[in-house]
Amino acid sequence: SVQPDTITYNSAICTCERSAEWQMAIELIAEMSRVFVEPDTITYNSAISACDKGAQWQRALLLFTTMDSTSVEPDVISYNSAISSCEKGNTWQVALTLLSDMD
Repeated sequence: SVQPDTITYNSAICTCERSAEWQMAIELIAEMSRVFVEPDTITYNSAISACDKGAQWQRALLLFTTMDSTSVEPDVISYNSAISSCEKGNTWQVALTLLSDMD
């Protein structure tokens, strides 16, 4: 049988992002871990954006910090999504810290 891979999960999480289904995006990342499929930057970017669109700024920032512990390198999209979530949480200090971390 055909097994889902990172690209398959990324497609599903991207669909969740577009519909602001942040809970399902987080569930899919957890499922990836259970079935030993490695998330990548696209995985996290889509999930962070889904949380951002769902006004779940704390979860978005948690996902962003999780990237480091899973050895997934954030890119400019990761930072943009995390900074955007700070706006919704009115946490401008965190946004400035993220901005300075980009250097």
